[in-house]
Amino acid sequence: MAITYALTSILSQQFGVIPPGNATAIFAPSGIALAAVYFFGYKIAPGILLGSFLGNNSLYVPDFGTIGFEKFQFIGLVAALAIGIGAAIEASLGYYLLKRFGNIKNPFGQVRSVWVFVLLSALASCLVNATIGSSSLVFGEFAPPAAHGSIWLTWWLGDAAGIIILTPLLITWRRLPKISNDGSLVLESALAFVALMSIGTVAFVGSFPIEYLLIPIVVYIVLRFGLHGATLATFLVSGFAIWGTVNGNSSFVQADVNDSFLFLQAFISTIIFTALTLAAADSERRLAQGELEATNRNLEKRVIERTQELAIAKEDAESASRAKTLFIAQMSHEFRTPLNAVIGYSDILQMGMLGDMNPDQTERIGFIKQNANRLLGLINDTLDISQIEAGKMTLNESRVDVHHFFEEILQGVKSLTAKKQITIKTHYHPNTPERILIDAPKVQQIVVNLVGNAIKFTPQGEITIEVGAHNAQEWFLRVRDTGIGMSSESIQKIFNEYQRVEKDTKNIEGSGLGLSITKRLVEFLNGRVDVQSEIGKGSVFTITLPLHVIEGA
Repeated sequence: MAITYALTSILSQQFGVIPPGNATAIFAPSGIALAAVYFFGYKIAPGILLGSFLGNNSLYVPDFGTIGFEKFQFIGLVAALAIGIGAAIEASLGYYLLKRFGNIKNPFGQVRSVWVFVLLSALASCLVNATIGSSSLVFGEFAPPAAHGSIWLTWWLGDAAGIIILTPLLITWRRLPKISNDGSLVLESALAFVALMSIGTVAFVGSFPIEYLLIPIVVYIVLRFGLHGATLATFLVSGFAIWGTVNGNSSFVQADVNDSFLFLQAFISTIIFTALTLAAADSERRLAQGELEATNRNLEKRVIERTQELAIAKEDAESASRAKTLFIAQMSHEFRTPLNAVIGYSDILQMGMLGDMNPDQTERIGFIKQNANRLLGLINDTLDISQIEAGKMTLNESRVDVHHFFEEILQGVKSLTAKKQITIKTHYHPNTPERILIDAPKVQQIVVNLVGNAIKFTPQGEITIEVGAHNAQEWFLRVRDTGIGMSSESIQKIFNEYQRVEKDTKNIEGSGLGLSITKRLVEFLNGRVDVQSEIGKGSVFTITLPLHVIEGA
């Protein structure tokens, strides 16, 4: 490290523009030193100190090759040692700031880390050695106090330029890029660098003021070839610019050489900062795109897995549903046989065909028959649910006379109100058609279920069956009661299977299937159910069905 630093220090001092020559506009060793600390850690700092001390030998052994040690200057040795300490601190501080505030593992892979590198590792850390070095030269009387400001500015910008030019190149190219097998990409990269070299030659060797044409070429190289292309391209541009300015062949050349190098530093810094920032932004974009693609792949994989799981679950559910339907159908048949026998024998006993019975016996047999019929109704409801779920229900439409159809239903359900003070009546709206085409058994079951439900929840009062037409396409039947009513929360649940409103209904008989069957029958007939209810004021169930009017007799 000491040898490398010393040799590059002596070479860089050939561009020294402020007497005695130790302050130079482009100081390459600063970039090499920061890269060395990045690779090897703080333990390399003594090598930087020694290299700087050897590189500034002209301070303590002027004209060494001719005079030897006869004019050895102790104050120069102290100044060179101070400059060496400043160089070691500068490199160590630059590394620390990058590690503390940037991304030390990938310093040029994020825009934020690039800014940390430029602002802190380059510009801020170089304030240390610029201050120590320029002050050492002035206090050692190697430079006049009046030149202190110029020396400090040139030293600071020179060290910063060396770091900005060389450190990214050395850190990035420690790992060579993958060589592409794509011939078109290789040709594209070759043409891009040929264009860069051509414009650089014309601008800084031929003295044509077209150096800013290098910027779009650098941007193109950055976007196509990433950070490796960015650091190599900016290094080449910097080399052209330095060479041309030193030899007076660029538009940066001014009457004052120091001013020339300040313009040069501004140009180089602008191109490098732009290239590094753009490369970092492109790297972040590629990383985000890769993460997004990986997320999409994982999501697609999870969707496929979930779809397969759902397909299996659906198949299992359908299999279970078929098994349940078959089981219910078989059990319903098995239950009906003994129940019908119980009902039949109850009828025989009530009719006295097996002998006379006293009133108490007759009443008990009536209870047996009543409960058997109730159980048979529950079995029929369960079988209806299973048939609907199995999709075995068919549509059988027939012509019916509306008034006659509903009067028959009314006569059939009046017996259910024998033990209650309830009046059941029908009301036909003026627009009620005389004859319609319907599936009579299903509509009858709907009406019976709704009226039966109204009777259960109406201790006393009135139940009205209303019939009418909404328009030429729809007709309706409405069952209105003055019963206990329901809350809005209960209305959301009443059409669920085996769901009952628990409050104030525990003593009311029922399986909780009637309304569920009703809703499914209505939907099977392409209709809809609407419910309005208020606690204590009753409920209104409105069934709307497609209207098929039959004209004539």
